[in-house]
Amino acid sequence: MKFILFLTLILVLSVSSCEKHCIKTKLRFGLVGFSDSEADTIILRRFNKIGSSFFLRDTFLFKQIQFTRSNDTLDMAGIPIDSYLESNYKYEIIFPEPGTLLNISDILEDKQTMTKGIFNCTKEACVNSITGYTVNGQFSNSIIDLDLIYLKK
Repeated sequence: MKFILFLTLILVLSVSSCEKHCIKTKLRFGLVGFSDSEADTIILRRFNKIGSSFFLRDTFLFKQIQFTRSNDTLDMAGIPIDSYLESNYKYEIIFPEPGTLLNISDILEDKQTMTKGIFNCTKEACVNSITGYTVNGQFSNSIIDLDLIYLKK
């Protein structure tokens, strides 16, 4: 009898667990091979995917971005909120001075969930991870610190 009561309790607790979807990763980018003046102004175009076509959603202009330099690598010192990349969009990043256009698409995100027991359903957050992306037709899975990619000139 105690065993049946124990199994019933385990079953009720397992069914009463709290499952949460993890939040989307916001991918940031650094630059490799760009001079300070070439990276001074960046135009970011974001596209929605509808069916098999892409439609321009919005355009952002970033001027006088502050970067920290390490050899040939630039990291954004102050990251504009609109510069983060998300998996459900396609992007064009335009560098007017050198006339460089980078197409970023197929950002792959590992969609995860977090399950907690009924007595431990706290508001902790988990974050999905990026597993790959495509730049100008070339696939890469080189992600640094879970949310940083480097774009080469």
